[in-house]
Amino acid sequence: MRTTTHVHSPEERLRLRLMGDRRARMHQVQLWCAVSLLRTAITVVLPLCGSAGWWLAPVCLLPGLVMYGLACLALRRTGAATLTEAARCLLGRVGAILLSMLLALLLLMDGAASMTALVTGFTEGIGTEGTQITMALLTLMALLFCLHRDGLAWGIHLMRWPMLALAVGAGAIMLTMTRTDGFHPALGPGIGALTAAIRAGIAMGWPLTLLATLEPARPGRLRPLLPPVGMLCAAAVLMCLVNPCEVLTRPAALAERLLLPAVHLPPALRTLTHSLGMLALFLAVATAAQVAAGHLLSPWGREVSWLPGVLAAALAATQCLPISGLWQTLSAMLAWLPAALALLLILMACRRKPCSGD
Repeated sequence: MRTTTHVHSPEERLRLRLMGDRRARMHQVQLWCAVSLLRTAITVVLPLCGSAGWWLAPVCLLPGLVMYGLACLALRRTGAATLTEAARCLLGRVGAILLSMLLALLLLMDGAASMTALVTGFTEGIGTEGTQITMALLTLMALLFCLHRDGLAWGIHLMRWPMLALAVGAGAIMLTMTRTDGFHPALGPGIGALTAAIRAGIAMGWPLTLLATLEPARPGRLRPLLPPVGMLCAAAVLMCLVNPCEVLTRPAALAERLLLPAVHLPPALRTLTHSLGMLALFLAVATAAQVAAGHLLSPWGREVSWLPGVLAAALAATQCLPISGLWQTLSAMLAWLPAALALLLILMACRRKPCSGD
């Protein structure tokens, strides 16, 4: 029997390794984007707009898509590998530091929101024994084992297909429970509710900007957008088809809103779906801490191995605050602070000189 072995040169092995790392990091950020978009849509936008969510949630993504386009334009004009380098070329060192700090702050705030949703889902949703603080400590202990270099990205890369298969299976069963009148009334509770939903969700697409900071493994800048945007649109349509407007907009606690997508599923699949949601939130928190650390250190070109763990501890410490006030504060800041990021991207797009030095 004859076997054929492909022997690669050291340069070829290095190139393949770099391509694999790039693909894994892209999948990691895509998962984080999808979790952030779905969390905001389910807990903030849909409770306000009800049956109008099937079209209003995608509309709320438009500012984020514009920000993504501006970031891609800055990278193309400067030829930089990262958005921080592009900001250094177009806005100088101060602009690069400001952009990195702003991205890190937004990531940490999003991570705190995901941590709050995760711990609240355990303590008030699933009914796990333990307080908010003890569950946050247990989550932190698990996080510290996941933040070592590229292990988190490769773990997400390997788990993406099983997670997607479970999500597709749950969605397929939900399709059998849809109601033809789920899209009505098309304006939800009314114009006032739509206005409130737009104000609350207009910045929900800002995480898409982070996709522009990574070089895609395959040519094309639109390809990385498809998974998170497609998941949001599919989830919004299913939520509106399965739940009438009155159910979506009724007053409910955070845990009840988080569990609403799986409430109509059979018990076994409901448990698996809840587990998938908790796993996705956990991975989103870990990704937020790791990527935020990278942006904090990016302007100085340094690498500090313990910084992601410190940031994860800071995210866990937020659970010592009153949950209702913390959630309202995070939701309000995530609704308006991305405007500062949009302003920076607009300034970068308006610069005529590709590079002005430091």
